[in-house]
Amino acid sequence: MASVGDPMKAWQDMIEQFQKAGFGSNMELMQTMFAPMQQQLDLLQRAYESQIEFNRKLTEQAFLPMRQVLEGLQQAAKTTRAAGEALKQAGELLTQQAAAMDQALSFSSPFLDMTAPPTAGRAKAK
Repeated sequence: MASVGDPMKAWQDMIEQFQKAGFGSNMELMQTMFAPMQQQLDLLQRAYESQIEFNRKLTEQAFLPMRQVLEGLQQAAKTTRAAGEALKQAGELLTQQAAAMDQALSFSSPFLDMTAPPTAGRAKAK
């Protein structure tokens, strides 16, 4: 037996029960009697399907802006992460460049001290 929450199943069960009960052998009379019920059942089924489709589309449209915001935030996070990695690499390269410059200066400093007197800027740096 169908539940109250499923009217289409209830209609189908009712039609089957009437058919099983058999109102004589006059099939034409039964078809005439049940045709409007079957039409109602078909209409109800189409109405439920239309309502389900409408609800699906409405929900899709309602959540579309939120989905776009989330996708934008995900893309922004990826871009920020990539920018951070690029800055990290640039910082490492600058650190290496500064170390190479310090090393070059440490090699050339004794030669400069022998050939030229220390200037005010170089004296303060030491």
